[in-house]
Amino acid sequence: MIEQWIADQTHATLEDYSFVDLGCGKGRAVMMASQFHFREVVGVELHAGLAGIAEANVAVWTAAGRAVCPVRIVCGEATEFVFPDGACLLYLFNPFSAPVMQRLIERIEEDFQGRPGMLDLIYFNPEAGELLEAHGGFEVLWTGTVAMSQEDASVDLVASPEDLCSVYRWVGR
Repeated sequence: MIEQWIADQTHATLEDYSFVDLGCGKGRAVMMASQFHFREVVGVELHAGLAGIAEANVAVWTAAGRAVCPVRIVCGEATEFVFPDGACLLYLFNPFSAPVMQRLIERIEEDFQGRPGMLDLIYFNPEAGELLEAHGGFEVLWTGTVAMSQEDASVDLVASPEDLCSVYRWVGR
């Protein structure tokens, strides 16, 4: 999905973007994103045990020379996370229920109020996508399914090639 998002970019370079995975779990998406030349990659995880696993996984990944950009894991509440300055690509793999998603939307509005077009959001299994669409500050760029590689299918026992993914852009309001 990141490759598709990159191919669709028209206004900024990848190096201008921070990749932020809210609800990063053990850090798989963080590690995959670190193979691209983002300004930085940040994983945010509330569960301290999972954040510790993500940190250990990232350390091994980085030591193996797989990361091409700075990577960090933050143990904390996603709705309290202060987004990096500049453009961000936010990644969500349906980590939150609707009430938490609503608080996240409020946080995004607070952090990105003066920077329309500076946040894109990749949202897999967008169960609370209607909250983004009803908000008025987000534009839907794309919705569809994403093919899974054999490698992804063999290690990801939760995801399916039929899972929907939506990409949104913060346009402000």
